[in-house]
Amino acid sequence: MINSSSKEEAMVKGRRYNLTKAAKRIGVHRLTLYYWMKKGWIKLHRDHRGFPVFTEADIKKIILWHKKLR
Repeated sequence: MINSSSKEEAMVKGRRYNLTKAAKRIGVHRLTLYYWMKKGWIKLHRDHRGFPVFTEADIKKIILWHKKLR
């Protein structure tokens, strides 16, 4: 049985963000994130419609990568 904290963690881990919401969480403009995608600097996943989606783990990796650039 999953307790409430594990259930919340599972929901957060499975959560997906669209381009705009991911950019807000990362702290960059959505066009900046789009540019990074087009350049191939970040890997992305696509949903069933072909739109880019980001997981919480993806966002954390991008934030760490972005901090190293500064």
